[in-house]
Amino acid sequence: MTGDPSVKENTTSKQSQKMSQAVIAIELRDSVTKVSLIEEGWGIISTLETPTPHKTTRAAVSEMVRLIIETASAKSRGSHAITAIGISVPGVVDPPTGRVSIPEIRGWTRVPLVQMLGEGLDESGHDISNPSTVKRARAQQNKSVHPEIFVFPRLASMAAAECAVGSARGKSNVIFLEIDQTIEAGILSDGRVVQGGSGFSGAAGWICLSEVFKHGYESAGCLEIEAGKASLPRRAIEEWSGSQNTMLGKLIKSDPQHLDAGTIIRAARGGDPLAIDVVNETCRWIGRSVSTLISILNPESVIIGGHTGVLLKSFIDQIRSEAGIWSYPPAFKECKISMGSAGENAQLIGAARLALTRKT
Repeated sequence: MTGDPSVKENTTSKQSQKMSQAVIAIELRDSVTKVSLIEEGWGIISTLETPTPHKTTRAAVSEMVRLIIETASAKSRGSHAITAIGISVPGVVDPPTGRVSIPEIRGWTRVPLVQMLGEGLDESGHDISNPSTVKRARAQQNKSVHPEIFVFPRLASMAAAECAVGSARGKSNVIFLEIDQTIEAGILSDGRVVQGGSGFSGAAGWICLSEVFKHGYESAGCLEIEAGKASLPRRAIEEWSGSQNTMLGKLIKSDPQHLDAGTIIRAARGGDPLAIDVVNETCRWIGRSVSTLISILNPESVIIGGHTGVLLKSFIDQIRSEAGIWSYPPAFKECKISMGSAGENAQLIGAARLALTRKT
């Protein structure tokens, strides 16, 4: 019976089932493109990176193809089967077509990234899905040599990373609120990305929280003007009484051009009265915006991130308190508000998690 072909086929099938799985994750930035191989437990097996070409979109995609092939061919891959490719992009993904628009990178307007990457991998002739130790069955020879490809907005990937390894571990209804020069959100509902009809979901900077329409709201949105990175130095100068009795007052008097959000937040942590007032007011705006998100979307977790958001870690209780005042009470009770903790590889891990979720 050992020569029975059916026995060999069953044995091969069992070996295939035991093969560990991995996902290729791509992080596209204006300056650099990273490609990682990530295993099911979200451990990063390997990472390659290259400067992002700006000459043409095709040149950028060609670099992605090269890095994917190098990653799939590396010894560090071992016996992992690559089951999906997930891409995190810093722009808008059009839900009906999957086309990508990235304002920060010249030429990236409605780019069919998934199609272009798939064509590049097909033309390469490399079998990305299977390790070199596995031979493809004859019936599979004409199938695509690459796994399914998915593309996701950057902040949705950040939210997914928090679900996988960060502050929202095990949750599936999560909002990642990034507070920086702009204010935006990545939203997951039942583990799926909420993109809206045109991919513009998450424009949290435009949440209206004021009865008075002020200058600047028309170009950046109410919340972004009142709580974004630039709001802190502006508010400090507006609220300064002229006194030089505090460190912040002396700085405003002597060198207001070098006044920034980080300096003000550090001064508040050090007890500077003016800085404390400025930061508390900023936290009240953020807290009210979080309450709006909680009451409408009923998330299990709201994660605060972004450069300015991270600096506000010491003031997270003020944000929670303000959110609690304005939120729908049952929804607030079930929601955890915390700082992001997924780490520097969050986009890669998040893209891998979302790709694996979409595939299954």
